[in-house]
Amino acid sequence: MKTCSWILILLAVVSLGTAVCAGDYDQARSAAEELSRAGNKTGAADLLEAAIGTHTDADAEWLRGYIGLLRNAPASEVMNQFLKVADTFPGSNRAADALLRASYLRDKLGDDARQDWERLVTSYPGTREAAEGLHQLGHCALRHGDVELAISRFEQSAALSEVDVDVAEDSRMELGFAYISQYWKTLDAGCLGRAAKALEPVTRPANTQRAIRAHIGRGEVFLRLGLPDPAWAEYKAVLRLESAEPYYRRIALFELACCEYQNERWAQSAAAFDTFLADVPGTTLTEKDAQWKQARPDYARLLTVNPERANALCGLELVPEAACWKGKALLKAGRVSDAKAIADDLTTRFPDMRLGYEVRALQAACNAAIGEGE
Repeated sequence: MKTCSWILILLAVVSLGTAVCAGDYDQARSAAEELSRAGNKTGAADLLEAAIGTHTDADAEWLRGYIGLLRNAPASEVMNQFLKVADTFPGSNRAADALLRASYLRDKLGDDARQDWERLVTSYPGTREAAEGLHQLGHCALRHGDVELAISRFEQSAALSEVDVDVAEDSRMELGFAYISQYWKTLDAGCLGRAAKALEPVTRPANTQRAIRAHIGRGEVFLRLGLPDPAWAEYKAVLRLESAEPYYRRIALFELACCEYQNERWAQSAAAFDTFLADVPGTTLTEKDAQWKQARPDYARLLTVNPERANALCGLELVPEAACWKGKALLKAGRVSDAKAIADDLTTRFPDMRLGYEVRALQAACNAAIGEGE
């Protein structure tokens, strides 16, 4: 069936090559897109070349950029083709899209694309492409440590009426996490309220992964605000959304245990930390720690290129942290010997863990409790 559709489309190339006039390529583009989706990129490129012939208007030059993409031409060559469209035909309906594509390609090449994104935002304000440019400028600001600028860019992107739905939702989500980052820099609790507000509409999109991240972000906000019950509801929502996704499920299980701890339900908290630990593959804490690190997004990739950065990722030591917090809950529940056993084991297994001071504090508290009981 697929082969037959290819033949029918290819037969249309002959008529398209002679019948299409300059600036009227919709039929050719539609047929080429179908070929490309079917895996025949060469056929799609041939079709477009036949359609545009020797025309040099904005539409034709714009399509030549896509022909370059279909033929896997060097990224720099394709980028320059799209820039040619933006520079030669700045008032055309292809200019904004051409500049958007060129900006992405420059970024892909590893060059600083901020000037291109800024040009797009300034030259074509209020457009769908400008909203995407603002979104990318938000990410650029985050990469350069400018959280305030990132917040401004994400807000502007989400607020544009012509913004693509996915871009708007992603901007709101990144806005929420940018506010959380600003909180850690300033310790201004107002940032947390703004983060919760930004993330709230993102908990209801069709994109499940985005909704999960939004719920996790809101859960963190509520825990930091000392509101464990609303946080508990957010993490429970994660389990309902995607209970089969291991990494996010385990994040939610860990945080649910933190909610119990913050509510001073010590026995329930210890049991909840056990639930998290049991869900992580491995027999011992050491094995579970290794499995958790490998599952952490970006860890395996960064470990080969930047081990220092890989080992600095947040949430990397969640397994020993869970054991430590379980020990604290047990101590609060009066199970001193069990808590001490956990602290001693962590000291042996993870002597260099970041929260080593927490383990030492747990050990000291256990030893003091044992001494008082003698």
